[in-house]
Amino acid sequence: MAPMYFHSSPTKDLILLFGDWRPKDALGYAVSLAVLFLLATVSEWLTHRAPSLLRGALAPQATPAELAASAEAPEDPALRAGGTAYFAAKFWLAAMRFALHFLLMLAVMSFDIGVFVVIVLGLSLGYARFASNADDPSMEMQLTNSKA
Repeated sequence: MAPMYFHSSPTKDLILLFGDWRPKDALGYAVSLAVLFLLATVSEWLTHRAPSLLRGALAPQATPAELAASAEAPEDPALRAGGTAYFAAKFWLAAMRFALHFLLMLAVMSFDIGVFVVIVLGLSLGYARFASNADDPSMEMQLTNSKA
């Protein structure tokens, strides 16, 4: 049984996510850490950048008359006619994000210090790289007001 406390034995009894994912030597351990780092970074990309790509690619395009009408009563573009593909894509994107986050959590539960550090670094770097205030309308409003 693997120890239930943080340890730093990179190849002794370390199982990552699946029974067959057992690094046998230092190179296997390094490759495993690189894969986990990449998965953590991709999870942040899925969280912060993929929704805006979906919005641009699948959200129904509004005509100027619809835009004027929507100023009075804004609604979610997924609920307008033709928004079914957008809604389905948002659903599957969220499912992928949640599955990836849970897999990362399970990897951290291996209680290996290297795995923990690499996942935290991957999430932090991914957040710093992909999370921008431009996607947040409230921040955009604050930036616009501060320039005036």
